[in-house]
Amino acid sequence: MNLLEIAVNGFKPTPVELNNFVGVGSNQRASLQVTPGATFQMIELISNITDVTKIAKVEVELNGNTIVNCTGYDLKSVLEAYTKRSRAAGRYVINFFNPEASTLNSMRLGELVTLPSDTLTVYVTFGDTGATVPTLRARALVTPSQPVRYFIPKVYSINIDPSVVGENHMSWPLRSGSHFIRRLHFLSGNVSKLQVYRDDLKVYQASAVDNAQDLGEGGDNAPVANVFHFDPAHIGFHWEGAFPTIAQKELAFKYDVTALGGIKVLVETIDQVNAITTSAAA
Repeated sequence: MNLLEIAVNGFKPTPVELNNFVGVGSNQRASLQVTPGATFQMIELISNITDVTKIAKVEVELNGNTIVNCTGYDLKSVLEAYTKRSRAAGRYVINFFNPEASTLNSMRLGELVTLPSDTLTVYVTFGDTGATVPTLRARALVTPSQPVRYFIPKVYSINIDPSVVGENHMSWPLRSGSHFIRRLHFLSGNVSKLQVYRDDLKVYQASAVDNAQDLGEGGDNAPVANVFHFDPAHIGFHWEGAFPTIAQKELAFKYDVTALGGIKVLVETIDQVNAITTSAAA
C-alpha cells in the first residue's frame, strides 16, 4: 500500500453537521432524527446552556433501543474530564470511539456503525433554564459506511445501595462472552476499595488511592475527584483491555465504603453483535 492509498482509504473522521432538533425549550425534550448510513465516531451537542445540571438527560436510540442514557453532568464533568478531552462550556460530547487509545483498532472499538435501514434518534431533555431560551444543534465525526455492525456501544447508569460501612457486594447482572465493560465510574467519594471476582478468582483489587495513582500516571487520564474509576484499559489498549463479563457462577464487584448512602455508577459497555472476520479485524 502506498501513501496515496493510505490517504484515500485511511481512518480520517470527518466533521459533519446533523439535522435540526425539534422541540427545544425549557423543561422540554428535544429530538433529532439522524440520517443513518455512516459510521459515527462521536456526536457533539452544542447549546447556550452551560450549566451541566440543566441538561437533565441525553439519550441516543438505535432502532428503538436506548444505547445512551446519561446527563449533561455525566458527559461533561465525568467522561470528558476523566479522558481529558477538553471542550468549551456548552459542548457535550458522546464519544463512541476512543480518541485517547494507543492503537487504531483500540481507537475504533465502539464506533457506531449505522446501516441504511436503521433509525437513529438523539433526545436532549432540558431542565428549567429560567429566562434563558435554550438553543441546540448537533454535529458529528463520521467515517465511511460499513456493511456489517460488529459492536454496539452503550452508556447508562445504575444505582447501588451499600448496606454496611465496609465491604459490600454487587453482582453484575449480565454474564456473557459478547458483553464487555469499558469503564465503570462510581460517583462517590465514599468508595475506598474495589475488588472484582470472576467466580472464585480475584481478577482486580485496588484502593481508591492506588487506583488514582495508576490511572493518572500516564497523563492520558485525569481521575475525577470523588469518583472511583474502574478502567481496565486505562493504558490505552482498549481492544485487548475490554473487560469480559463471562463467568460460570458470578461476576462480583466487592466495594468498600467509608459511609452509607446511595451510589450512582456510570456504566460504559460494548456488546458484540456479530462475529469478527479476519479481514474486519485487520
